[in-house]
Amino acid sequence: MNSFKDFPLEYHSADIEGRTYRFAMVKDAWHLLDKIDPEAFKEDEKMPYWAEIWPGSLVLSGFLLRQPFSEGSSFMEIGAGVGVISVVLAANGYQSLATDYDEDALDFCKLNGELNESGDKLKTAFLDWRQPTINEQFDYIVGSDIVYEVRNMLPILDVVSKNLKPGGKFYFSDPGRRPMEHLKRLILETDFKMEPLYSERFPFRHTNQEITIYSVEKV
Repeated sequence: MNSFKDFPLEYHSADIEGRTYRFAMVKDAWHLLDKIDPEAFKEDEKMPYWAEIWPGSLVLSGFLLRQPFSEGSSFMEIGAGVGVISVVLAANGYQSLATDYDEDALDFCKLNGELNESGDKLKTAFLDWRQPTINEQFDYIVGSDIVYEVRNMLPILDVVSKNLKPGGKFYFSDPGRRPMEHLKRLILETDFKMEPLYSERFPFRHTNQEITIYSVEKV
């Protein structure tokens, strides 16, 4: 398949904890900027972050597979993009809900689920962090490269408060973007605690980033 929904495709193979996965993403995703409606951008500043694979999603996927999660644990991924984390979790037998606020992203999640035989363990759902409409709670919430904009930090924590089961954890990866400092200060003002768990320098395509994985839980 060379295209999907009129998007030219590029494929990436990744070896994660002894298994090879194949993911589809939009070829040269930044060309999507030309298709953004200026009025829609003015209202929502909606950027096509979803359309490519971010290194943090690969690092976090491997980290999660190394954890002793109970069989049948449920996960919700926020800002799933093309669905790397959700697909990997589902392919390994976990109940996984991939969420994003872009319908094209959710279709790519489904496509990547099919490419990696995730079966009925993978579900998708629309989610706008500012107006969350998902009421189900999950054992774990996960996300990669979601700490982009300061204005999204509080909505993310609101989603975690609403959708994380008591005693659950929120795991996310970040390459050291500036809004992390805002999130750390915000955490101090809430009933959450956050700690770094793991770091790895991860060369991927044109980058060589230091990826750090954090856990967030209620205290």
